[in-house]
Amino acid sequence: MPRLFFQRCVALLLSLLLTAAAFTDTFTDEAPQVDLEPSGVNDGAADDNGWASDEHVLWLDEFDALLASNSSLTLDAADDAIDEGAQEDPAVAELTFFPNITDDILIRIIMGSADPDFADLHQRLIAATEAPVRHVASEAYGYLALLYLFGVPDERGNVDFPHGWPRDVDKAVECIIKGSRLSCGTCYMLAGFLFSIGYPPLVRSSHGWTVDHGSGYQSIYMMFQAVEVAPPYRSPHTRELPKERQGYDLPTMAYSLAQHAGAVMGRLSLSYYFRHELAQQGYKYRHLARSASTSMHRPPINLTATIPPHLLQMDGDSLAILNATTAAEIGAAAHAALHCQVALEALLGVASDSLNEGSDLPAAELITNRLEWKQSQSRWREDYGSEQPRYGSLEYAQLVEDLALREDPDGLAALGELYYHGLREGGIPRDIPQAMAYWHRASVLGHCGAAMARALAHIDGAYGSTNDSSPYLAQVATKSDDQSQRHMAKHYLSKFGIGGSERNLTRAGLHLEAAAALGDSSAQLLIGHAYAGADTDVLPADGLNTTRALLWYDKASAAGRIVAKYNAGVLILQGADVRHRTELQRCEAAFPLFFEVAMNHETVKLLFAHARRAYTLGDVSGALLRAMLLSEIGHPLAHESAAELWRQWAQKPPLHMQIRQQDLTVPHEVEANSTAAANVTSDPAGVRHYLHCWARPDGYYTRLRWEGIAAHDAEGADDQSAAQQVSPQDQQPEGDADGDYIADGRQLTAVSPETATSESLRHLPPDAAVCSFYFAKRAAVAGSVAAMHRVARAYREGSLGVIQNLTTSYEWTCLAAAMGDSRGRYEKAVMTEKGIGRPSNTTEAYQMYGSLLKEGSVAPVAGGG
Repeated sequence: MPRLFFQRCVALLLSLLLTAAAFTDTFTDEAPQVDLEPSGVNDGAADDNGWASDEHVLWLDEFDALLASNSSLTLDAADDAIDEGAQEDPAVAELTFFPNITDDILIRIIMGSADPDFADLHQRLIAATEAPVRHVASEAYGYLALLYLFGVPDERGNVDFPHGWPRDVDKAVECIIKGSRLSCGTCYMLAGFLFSIGYPPLVRSSHGWTVDHGSGYQSIYMMFQAVEVAPPYRSPHTRELPKERQGYDLPTMAYSLAQHAGAVMGRLSLSYYFRHELAQQGYKYRHLARSASTSMHRPPINLTATIPPHLLQMDGDSLAILNATTAAEIGAAAHAALHCQVALEALLGVASDSLNEGSDLPAAELITNRLEWKQSQSRWREDYGSEQPRYGSLEYAQLVEDLALREDPDGLAALGELYYHGLREGGIPRDIPQAMAYWHRASVLGHCGAAMARALAHIDGAYGSTNDSSPYLAQVATKSDDQSQRHMAKHYLSKFGIGGSERNLTRAGLHLEAAAALGDSSAQLLIGHAYAGADTDVLPADGLNTTRALLWYDKASAAGRIVAKYNAGVLILQGADVRHRTELQRCEAAFPLFFEVAMNHETVKLLFAHARRAYTLGDVSGALLRAMLLSEIGHPLAHESAAELWRQWAQKPPLHMQIRQQDLTVPHEVEANSTAAANVTSDPAGVRHYLHCWARPDGYYTRLRWEGIAAHDAEGADDQSAAQQVSPQDQQPEGDADGDYIADGRQLTAVSPETATSESLRHLPPDAAVCSFYFAKRAAVAGSVAAMHRVARAYREGSLGVIQNLTTSYEWTCLAAAMGDSRGRYEKAVMTEKGIGRPSNTTEAYQMYGSLLKEGSVAPVAGGG
């Protein structure tokens, strides 16, 4: 399958430098402390913005479908190469199997068929860290770091050995640092994640820089303080704040190292960062002052959203801009194109790895026909008095077996599918001969779906030969009620010349295109292959035609076919779509397709599965940590889930976050006799419940711009570029916001963000609501209408750590309206009528009201303002 790789302007030639002893920090001074607003704690408690406290976290609604479609999830390893000589050593061979054991245990936990002995696995992974093979030791450290950082709850929700894995941030960081010495991709990725969320002990004692070798080549160096020398990573420091720095971008550098080592999540994170300007070329972040060491608060930017259409007409080779008038416009378009290309390059490898191996002829789609299953579902209700169980569950397997015992054709067909793929949760092993037997019995009873499934198994080489498929294809071609299925059967008979049919590749193409026109997604995919020249055994009506191929791939993509999405992206990059004439246009059009494919990677699915399981078992910290990591790769569902979990914590803080301002005498120090302190110190090191919101509020960075804080004034500055300066007159805050608390010596003083300075806002105590805002903003940029409303409300009210800005609130409301959202359109009309964030225009507002009434849209009640 063709692939496209862009030549990078900055090649990632990476290396690692680690100290053997403590070093003197010469880059920055101690950072100030987290500023987060408690005024947003009650935001959305029970209003119309879709964030009510009793709502489920978003991944729960889609998880059942994930399990139904993935019975063999695996966790991707950073590097599959093993020294050839080491494979001859039985002891080393056993050690190389440990990661596979870890994968299998994590998968079986999700599938509900494991009672793991994690204590035993722990000992074996510890032994693997001493392996003489660098690759094995590196992977062992990566797995240990991953398990310790997130933890794994047992079936009772306990994050502890032997049937769970304890969360211990100290041990996780120790494994990250030791593994990084072995170029552990997972370790670099987790370091990037901890940098991104601002984990204070690691940020405080880590440094990075680059060396330019000329010709666009750079080496990255990252320095951690050695764990052997009084490491400052202990979790009692987690209630402190991360250092602020300008200059070298720690999260991006760590993700780059992870990408170079082959870590899937590192590649995806780097792609997201460059796609949305969370990272910049040269590994220095300049968009916000004092923001190089952490990244959660960085505003994601769609680089092409604000570029006028005529500026998108860029020739990628000459950088000529049609109709462009200024050098600044040319530079903006070139910058957007470069970032899109860099992001796409990081994404392509993961996307290709995400493609399902094997055939494009999925028997499962032919058997699990929802129309057929409606009948068996009704029979299930009659016999058992309940709804049909979830596909892939133990109850589902029991239903199928019960129907098969009655010689029910649907039950026999479905049981054949379960044996063909295997179902661990239902106790059904993969047994292809058994599957063939059940499909044959179902076909004898007239089930054409089973006949087609068996035929495809023969054609695909899974059982017997292609000639063995002829009687089953003949049955489908003459007796199926599904016309598309008939055409598919005739296509195979003509393609292979079996069952008494003459081999005729042109006729095969006609039948295939007819099936595609009737909506068969497999046919759409295969005719796309034929038009693209990937299948020479079919002659389509119009001959080779990449435009027609792209048309059919688009239709198959809409039906969810992953291979079709990938191939459509490749054709777009090759210029098959005449609508996209320039490099930037092609990259912009192809990127979403490759992104969707990459989000189908098994590593991503497994992380989502464990996040859902942790949440279900009451381990909210584990669920939130995983959601935040998935947000780092740009997954829209993860943005929303992280925002929702932080919102829940803002409304009802967990024990480890219940140290409020009244418990403080000195900022972030707890009185010895404090009840909250007593509760928290039940976990003395805080290693299990270490997660805090280590982010300063959006209003702090707004104040930095208003005060004209230049980048070279930030701590440890090595970047002389000044931050963008915005006059207070340009963005004058409007209205009053709820007061917050700042630390002033030993006194706690109420202050409004609109009158505070950046330095006073800099020392606010933590507030989960601010982290909720940052993830909601990521979700809004990704297209979530509910998140757009929440961000608009924050700017309208001056809540969640945001300085009130009605103009920005109006802009976010307009974005929701542009998505066709009726609430967004209504609120835009209200703001237009009343002059909120824009000049009042009653005529325009009444036209908007009229359109809503004419369409029958029900205007929501705008709660909270």
